[in-house]
Amino acid sequence: MPVESHRYPELLYVRSGAGTATIEPADGATMTERCESGDGLLFPTRSRHVVTDVPGQPLWVYGLAVDPRSMAPFADLEPFLPNGRLPRIRAVLPDIEARFRRLLFLDASGDIPDRLAATAAALDIFVTLARTVPTTARPAGGTDPLDEYLRWLSRNFYERLTVADGADRCGLSRRTFTAKMKERTGQTWLAHVHGRRIDYAVRLLRSTDEPVTSIAFRAGFEELSTFYRAFKRHTGRKPLDYRGPESS
Repeated sequence: MPVESHRYPELLYVRSGAGTATIEPADGATMTERCESGDGLLFPTRSRHVVTDVPGQPLWVYGLAVDPRSMAPFADLEPFLPNGRLPRIRAVLPDIEARFRRLLFLDASGDIPDRLAATAAALDIFVTLARTVPTTARPAGGTDPLDEYLRWLSRNFYERLTVADGADRCGLSRRTFTAKMKERTGQTWLAHVHGRRIDYAVRLLRSTDEPVTSIAFRAGFEELSTFYRAFKRHTGRKPLDYRGPESS
């Protein structure tokens, strides 16, 4: 690939092959990163960069960029994006891959609604990186997959979640995953998830006048009865207790 430089950040997602990426930021030291299947490379605005294949292992990559001039909020997002080779955070990879597949499908459509959805999907990929990938340097040996999952969970506890999905995001068997969750948090997986959701619900009860049904939904509960049981188990109180004089 030739040396390139753009007025916007660019993300390359490597699907196969191997190579090296040399990045010369506008205001930083040049860095060279090795990349292979499953890696992501993020080149900052106006950086000079070049990607070179390893002989016999040609790279197959998807490239993604959003011009801030066409999407004003993106300019505010860029300072939160990591640069260079992205850490392989197992908990995040399924989200990035799923979003790329959706973007490719939408982008191939000629329908106006799908093209608009493709623009939103592109922004969503960068937002996911900004929310879940640290911009500071990580230890050379990486971090424990369960630590990565727990960080991911702290921002996504309201999603539809399963033990099997958690185990997969950590690259562990279900039995090992549940044992490590109990060892690390002192709780079962479900109790930990419910605890995250209930803590969030308590904040909403104290700071808003939304009805309990709405708060239960926002916190990630599908059934109101499940919310009430989990709330009582976690706090020993009823939701509306947090709106009375006792909650102050």
